[in-house]
Amino acid sequence: MNGHGEAFDPYHKWLGIAPSQQPPHYYRLLGIELFEDDAEVIAAAADRQMAHVRTFQTGPHAQWSQRILNELAAARLCLLDPERKRQYDAKLRERLEAERCGTAPAEVPPPLPPPPAQTGAWPALPAWIRLVPSAIRYLRLECQWRWLQFCRLPPLYWQVGLVRYQMGRHDYRVAPLHPALQDTLPEPGRQPRRRRSLWRALGRLWRAGWEHRRRMMALQNLGRDAFAEEGGACVWPAIADPLERAEARRSQLASELERLNQVPPGHVVSPGRLMRLMLLGAGAAATVVWSWMRPW
Repeated sequence: MNGHGEAFDPYHKWLGIAPSQQPPHYYRLLGIELFEDDAEVIAAAADRQMAHVRTFQTGPHAQWSQRILNELAAARLCLLDPERKRQYDAKLRERLEAERCGTAPAEVPPPLPPPPAQTGAWPALPAWIRLVPSAIRYLRLECQWRWLQFCRLPPLYWQVGLVRYQMGRHDYRVAPLHPALQDTLPEPGRQPRRRRSLWRALGRLWRAGWEHRRRMMALQNLGRDAFAEEGGACVWPAIADPLERAEARRSQLASELERLNQVPPGHVVSPGRLMRLMLLGAGAAATVVWSWMRPW
């Protein structure tokens, strides 16, 4: 017996490990070949299993999910460390050989003690309380996605567009916004006209800022189109590599946010909606407190 209880067996339900194979050794836990030596295969298997188990963090078996995640992390650390893997493989070979011969098996420590049954105060809490950690994670991922979308990627696309424009590979959207250099220089001996009023100076400043914004947006669109058509080959590796990493990270965050926007089984609200409701409630509470504490 593995001590998991009679009602629910997460190893069997989530990872397909039969009760006769429990407690599972690290290779069975990760779902890879016995005594696998390829570190990339081990790391990819651990990431795959952990991503699958994380989908149950907001369900009714959250404690089981956290325990199995700890076991998978311990298996990853052990099998990616050459010395620890060598020692573990030696003990596992002794155990398997003893089981094959029908003698007493050698002691091989299980990944972690089996998780306790879901009893106590946690199931008695309201259902939405279990979504609070996922809602906080949603806020953190949302901030990362917005930083990539509005702060990190636009300057990179602008650099790509500027390089393409300087190489002469521009289109109709950019050419009218970038006049020739001699057209932007003042004529020799010509005195600049004095500003006649503050409003005219502010108007010139606003028009200059607007033209600068138009040029930036045109170069960003040029760089975005070039990267979508040619990929990293459209610009130097010093710009293409950070851009590819940022795009991959943004896609990963978008998929994770989409998953957190779905309503988990047994709940009536998604973690994303719960996070927005929490922010709205915090803003309303801050407004009420400020209205009570203001001196007038």
